[in-house]
Amino acid sequence: MSKQSYRVCFCFRRRFRVLAAEAPADVKNLFNRYSDNGVMSAENLHRFLIEVQKEENATLEDAHAIMNNLHDLKILNIFHRRGLHLDAFFKYLFADINPPLNSKLGIHQDMNAPLSHYFIYTGHNSYLTGNQLSSDCSDVPIIQALHRGVRVIELDIWPNSAKDDVEVLHGGTLTTPVALIKCLKSIKEHAFTVSEYPVVITLEDHLTTDLQAKTAEMITQTFGDMLFSSDSCLKEFPSPESLKRRVLISTKPPKEYLQAKEVNETGATKGTDQTDTEAWGREVSDIKARYNDKDDSDEGEADDSDEEDPTSQQNTAPEYKRLIAIHAGKGKGGLSDWLRVDPDKVRRLSLSEQELGKAVVTHGKEIIRFTQRNILRIYPKGIRFDSSNYNPFNAWTHGAQMVAFNMQGYGRSLWLMHGMFRGNGGCGYVKKPDILLKAGPNNEVFDPEANLPVKTTLKVTVFMGEGWYYDFEHTHFDAYSPPDFYARIGIAGVDADIVMKKTKTLEDNWIPTWDEQFEFPLTVPELALLRVEVHEYDMSEKDDFAGQTCLPVSELRQGTQQKCKACEKTVYPVELLSADGISYHKSCFKCTHCKGTLKLSSYSSMEGVLYCKPHFEQLYKESGNFNKNFQSPVKSAEKLTPMLTKSPSKAAGMFSGTQEKCATCGKTAYPLEKVTVENQSYHKSCFKCSHGGCSLNPSNYAALDGILYCKPHFSQLFKEKGSYNHLIKSASMKRPAATVPDS
Repeated sequence: MSKQSYRVCFCFRRRFRVLAAEAPADVKNLFNRYSDNGVMSAENLHRFLIEVQKEENATLEDAHAIMNNLHDLKILNIFHRRGLHLDAFFKYLFADINPPLNSKLGIHQDMNAPLSHYFIYTGHNSYLTGNQLSSDCSDVPIIQALHRGVRVIELDIWPNSAKDDVEVLHGGTLTTPVALIKCLKSIKEHAFTVSEYPVVITLEDHLTTDLQAKTAEMITQTFGDMLFSSDSCLKEFPSPESLKRRVLISTKPPKEYLQAKEVNETGATKGTDQTDTEAWGREVSDIKARYNDKDDSDEGEADDSDEEDPTSQQNTAPEYKRLIAIHAGKGKGGLSDWLRVDPDKVRRLSLSEQELGKAVVTHGKEIIRFTQRNILRIYPKGIRFDSSNYNPFNAWTHGAQMVAFNMQGYGRSLWLMHGMFRGNGGCGYVKKPDILLKAGPNNEVFDPEANLPVKTTLKVTVFMGEGWYYDFEHTHFDAYSPPDFYARIGIAGVDADIVMKKTKTLEDNWIPTWDEQFEFPLTVPELALLRVEVHEYDMSEKDDFAGQTCLPVSELRQGTQQKCKACEKTVYPVELLSADGISYHKSCFKCTHCKGTLKLSSYSSMEGVLYCKPHFEQLYKESGNFNKNFQSPVKSAEKLTPMLTKSPSKAAGMFSGTQEKCATCGKTAYPLEKVTVENQSYHKSCFKCSHGGCSLNPSNYAALDGILYCKPHFSQLFKEKGSYNHLIKSASMKRPAATVPDS
């Protein structure tokens, strides 16, 4: 590539050669498998997408689109119109156009459940541009949050100095205010730029009754028909789907004017540990961390314990009260009363991170039951003056929907938040896993600290890293030599799954090639996030931060397009079970005869049909001719024997692909006219249903003993007749390898 020199002392310079990125051996092997004479055609790229990337719905047009993108990115030039060379294929695999999450999935989760069934992307003090004490208040961070996909915006509303208008500011601090109407107009303009799903505005209200009425008028005039409101408390929350492009107001019934929070100055000394951040942010705290009772005085929110206070109700402007769609408040009494589930109405409860830390110790199960119907919002403790954040998993693993974060901050906790909401198309709503939504047969609920069995194992290979050479000065990381990079990779999730591992450190290398594999056994993969960080080792100072990403394990691309053999629907990694090389949903892995759930240690199968061992012995050890009503594959195999045993000519050996024969007609199948399924090649014109002559493609065929059918005729012929037809209702037969009889 080039050479770089670094000054040592005053009169010496060290020179280093910067090498170009080279494809790892695994990538070279893949390219060789799917290329002819050093070129991967669009047809072969299409095969690669289906067979390796598991994109069974990929089309030839998708392959051409990838090649066009590579031309646009100048990775391919006008002399590479026929296909991809090795370097272009390598750069495609490592480029942004081949992301780790499948962009085609989009919003794929069920969006018709109540709001309480979703984690919701939530901001805290969304109007602040920096720290909690002296930064400016503005609509700019609100707009930025909405563009990131945040769906819950928090506004603290106060009277202005003349007591005739409403401003947004952090009360009791030196923050400069911004007009409420400006924030409302910005929310309206940008609310649905990224996601059409509802935006919730949580108001912390410090207004007199007349200013409440004025606020109600502002909100009504700004949002108009976009506003969703209810005359009384909801009995059940509506679904995100039913609230598309709607705005909801959530607040507690307001208190007397200026009965507001104050910043506890003594908290500043206790908060010093939060500012002890490394260059890339503090490591995420242990979710088991317990909190000191003294911390309660540092809560950064106004007390909301007067939900049913009649005095409070009388001091509320009626037009303002009617706007409240999601009612909030703790009610009277202690924690048990706060978590009481009312069958006749739903509400929102707010707890500080310290209150949650204490509550999960004594009322963990009650919290999960509460969040199955109601909404729980968690907010940062008041001494986080630097706008830092906390570990969100203590809240998520107990079902809290609104985990409020300072989006203007930085650090590992915020990376986890961004990673969680990259899921479900980045719409700001992620469906909670069933373990948090349903009780067991004895009304038991999920216990995040239970010793659970491993559900799946995530295998990750860290090949290499590239890009720093182009984006940074050559002395950015180290003044005397190229950087010494290492990667940290691990899992964030429930306690049992949390782990961070590290690659070796590669010295003096701008393009590190680690090529190391890691395995992560996961007990609750539904809640797991994959963390990847890169740092530059520094012997004398703290290591430099070089980059990071955080991804939901349940949506990683590898394997996300596999289809369940039983129901033919997509199988995601968290629900995948493989038997005999075939993918199933865990819930679909059942005996065909009795529908009983099977285990890998207690199943049997014949021709891809699953049985429990008792029924397998009962049904398949009785007499009967399995193939008597079906077309025999013997004649087909005999007919192909001469062609299969014929030696290829010398001329044929000079052309790639000319030695592959069509399994139907036995003639040579060239790459441009070839279809490959189950390691057998066919001419596209020969890839037809043997019964009706229907044209087939790799996603809509079925086969029995080498005989091809379209799925409709397969169902007609193989499900109507035969002594064992009732056993193969949902199975597709896989063709065994063709054998040549001895002469």
